[in-house]
Amino acid sequence: MDEFLNPNKAVASDFPQAVRAPWLRGRDALSEAPNVVFHHFPKTAGSTFRRILESFFLPDEVCPAEIDDEVRALSVNDRHKYRLYAGHFSYTMISNEFARDGIWLTFVRNPIERIVSNYYNVTDPARHKQQWLDRLESRPAVKAYMERVKGVSLEDFVFLDDPRTHDRVINRMTRYLVRSDSDPMDPTRISPYPKYDEDLLGEAKENLKERFAFVGIQELFDLSLQHFALTFGLRPFGDMEAFNVNLNPRKRSEKYKLESHVEEYLLECNQMDLEIRRYAEELFWERYMSQTESAIESDYLRLREQQLAAAGTKIPLESFPIEVSPTSFNSLRGFHRLERDGEGRMFLWTGYEHPAVIEFQADLLNEGTLWLEVDILSAIEPDTLETVSLTFDGQPPEAFALEEGAQGIVMLKASWNISQVADNAVVHTIKIYSERALEPDNVEHRRVLGLAFHAARITTS
Repeated sequence: MDEFLNPNKAVASDFPQAVRAPWLRGRDALSEAPNVVFHHFPKTAGSTFRRILESFFLPDEVCPAEIDDEVRALSVNDRHKYRLYAGHFSYTMISNEFARDGIWLTFVRNPIERIVSNYYNVTDPARHKQQWLDRLESRPAVKAYMERVKGVSLEDFVFLDDPRTHDRVINRMTRYLVRSDSDPMDPTRISPYPKYDEDLLGEAKENLKERFAFVGIQELFDLSLQHFALTFGLRPFGDMEAFNVNLNPRKRSEKYKLESHVEEYLLECNQMDLEIRRYAEELFWERYMSQTESAIESDYLRLREQQLAAAGTKIPLESFPIEVSPTSFNSLRGFHRLERDGEGRMFLWTGYEHPAVIEFQADLLNEGTLWLEVDILSAIEPDTLETVSLTFDGQPPEAFALEEGAQGIVMLKASWNISQVADNAVVHTIKIYSERALEPDNVEHRRVLGLAFHAARITTS
């Protein structure tokens, strides 16, 4: 069992650091990327968010093109000279024209509410901005469509047999999260507006998760802004009322009401978008919780450092070698209650929280090696040991192995180059990750368990 394991296998998501490098903060985190692309689905609070994004860039860094045709009309040099691209682009456009290592952002919304909001925006001339009207002069087909739907009822709009209406009311978000080699406005396409396609939906989900550094939720707009701030190391946002633009006055006075047959039709036509909205919120909370946990831990460590500095010699630091036992309660977190095995050895199961944490307070030299040995008496399942990984102050070990010891003990052995992790801190954290499982069915009040921790030793050289 002396095989080396992947130290990152079971490590929790490093999402906050995946986007926000520690040396990039605020505007730099956005503008240092090759470009920033806001993939704006209509009526998802995008106009407001765009205004916020523009505040981080110089005017000549913002691309004036907001749709595919306008991007194509730019020269190749002009097409790639901007820092911020924000508009109603196709996924094909942003994939082909904008740097894949840039930062991509988007917002999603309940698709039925988004469609109804878009209906009011399209059919009510009072809501047409001059910028839109100017754009129509070079797009006669769109201008004719806008004239056709001016003032029509919601029911007539939804059931209108026109590719431009279909584009607005049938799984718009899903279709604009996947590449397409054909024009969605081409009525000769075979099944251009699928109501449900499992492969298409899977591709859209994958792109949303893997390509977009930030996915906001329109219904959680204020919280989404704080998520955005956490992602890029910005100061928290305050009152954003001044940024609110393109609001529908009807929305403030009454909820959108749908006839039952209209609602049923829209639900049928947006099965994929409903799933995208559900998946996006799941992704949102996963990322947001990862960020807040990271922020809370950072704040805790900062306060502990301040307490130790204020206490001076009243709270002595530990000296190496450091021994950690199941009764070192002040040093342990995430373990179940104290138990003894058949031989009387004390142990604690991991699994109460994930990961299990060992904390110690010591001065580290800026060079040398930190060594860790953890004694494990048992694992909840035979394969659990193969999923184990460790971190020290957030860093995976340079070397990590499992070794069989005496009396059935399995030792987790790991080492770190101190110069790679030391940052003048005296509060240090070791985290133990592994797969977990429920206790057997015959146990009352079954717990989620991982490893039976017996002892740990920390040394330096």
